[in-house]
Order: sequence, then structure tokens, then C-alpha cells
Amino acid sequence: MSFNFIMILSFVVPELIFGVAMFFVFTALPGFRSVGLGTAAEVLGLVSWNVSWPAIIVQARLVTIGKQYEEAAADLGATQFQTIRRVLLPLLVPAIFASAILVFSGVIDDFVLVDLLSSNATNTPMSVIIYSTQHGGNGGPALNALATVMLLMSFVVAGLGYLGYRIMTRGQRVDGQQALVAIAAAGEEPAR
Repeated sequence: MSFNFIMILSFVVPELIFGVAMFFVFTALPGFRSVGLGTAAEVLGLVSWNVSWPAIIVQARLVTIGKQYEEAAADLGATQFQTIRRVLLPLLVPAIFASAILVFSGVIDDFVLVDLLSSNATNTPMSVIIYSTQHGGNGGPALNALATVMLLMSFVVAGLGYLGYRIMTRGQRVDGQQALVAIAAAGEEPAR
């Protein structure tokens, strides 16, 4: 299988099937039994479920950057480490930031994986507490307020992430009309 297929797999496979598979991995496979259920299994499950967001977003950003920056840095005598640290990483920061915001929004209220991979009630996440308490219909106003705070926190983080992304990419954005004006000012014929 190719790396791209594995990255897209979490978009295709339903989360419940993935969660059950992870449950069997941590309870039935001999190499992973030492992890067991609990916080470590929850973290590993959430990381493996959400790793496709950063991988696809950063990969798309790398494609749009192209190789010209790497080649220019090599022509100027930069080592591979210097090229990554001083050229590629600053260009990738907006994509990394955007993917971190998407992953945070997905993890903060994830219920399926966390519920399947939790071991006991001592470290129960908020999403599981809200569901299990509200499922019986006796949640009350405090639980509704907690759920509202979690939802608002997701919206606030997503909004701040959008604003941060817009600020970080301010000098990199050129819309189509500005590009045509710049090409016409240079006296070049736009490619069709």
C-alpha cells in the first residue's frame, strides 16, 4: 500500500470501525497488550486517527512550495538541515498551524475512540461524561453549560486559528485579479 492510501484511509473508514479495531489491537495483539486500555491507548488511537489531517495539509503545502526554494538554498551553500530549518519550516508554519487547529477541534469532543479505549471511570474525558450523563436524561443545567462551553471553545479556537492563518499568510496570498494585473504590467501574456 502506498503512504497516500494509508493517509486517506481514516477519511474513508468510519470512526466506530476504527475504534473497534484499535480496541482489538490493544487487547488482543501480543505486541500491544502491554499498552492496555487507558490514557496511553486513547492517545495512540487519537494520534493514529488524526494523523492524516497534518499529513495531507502539509503535503499539499509542500507541493505548492515546489523545489525552487530548496535548490536556491543549495546554490547558496546551505546544508540540508539549514534548508529545512531556515527555508522550508517557515514556509510550512501556516500549514502546520492550520492542521493543529483542525486536529484540536476534532480531538476536543471526540467520543467514539475515547469511549472504546478508556479503561475505567477515573480518567474519563468530558465528552464521555457528557454523553453518559445526558444519555439517561438527567444531565441538568450544569452539564448543558459544560457542553456549551466545550462547543464554544471549539468555535473560538477555530476562529483564532483562522485569524492566525490569515495573519501568517498575509504576504503569500495573491488573488487571481492581482496576478493578472501583475502579469499585464510586466508585459507578459498570461498562460491559458
